[in-house]
Amino acid sequence: MQKRRVLLVRAIGMEGEVMGDLTEKQMVEKANLALEIMGTLAEEKPDKVKFVGASRMNGTGGVLYEMNEEGAAEWLRKVKVMELFMAKMGSMIDFRAQTYEIIVDWVPTTLDITQAGALEIIEQTSGLSEMAIREVQWIKPTRLRSPGQRTALAIFGFAT
Repeated sequence: MQKRRVLLVRAIGMEGEVMGDLTEKQMVEKANLALEIMGTLAEEKPDKVKFVGASRMNGTGGVLYEMNEEGAAEWLRKVKVMELFMAKMGSMIDFRAQTYEIIVDWVPTTLDITQAGALEIIEQTSGLSEMAIREVQWIKPTRLRSPGQRTALAIFGFAT
């Protein structure tokens, strides 16, 4: 059985014929049509790539799309490919790759998550692949820490 990857596509204005009035089946058909009309303009398009499912995200204005192959989702996440796909979808949508959030304890408070390259250093020293960490945020704001606090909880958003 093949592992399937899920992508989150958030619609910005789901009114009219954009996305709001479409059934889940129609959303899948629309996404597959966009893939077809990308044609040869889409570089390195995997063979037989297609969308196989869609479901609305309650309260978020988003849609979760499921693709038939692991490589298909990775290919679609490339910036230029996603921009072309969005243009061919013909609606006002924005793409956000799915993130897997993990709460991490004992994170040194000396970690400056806003510093350029900080996440890359964590990836390298932890043996993670490049771009594995998408985002990090402290659970408690730094201004509310106890004096002399050395560790804290953080939420790490991972790509996989």
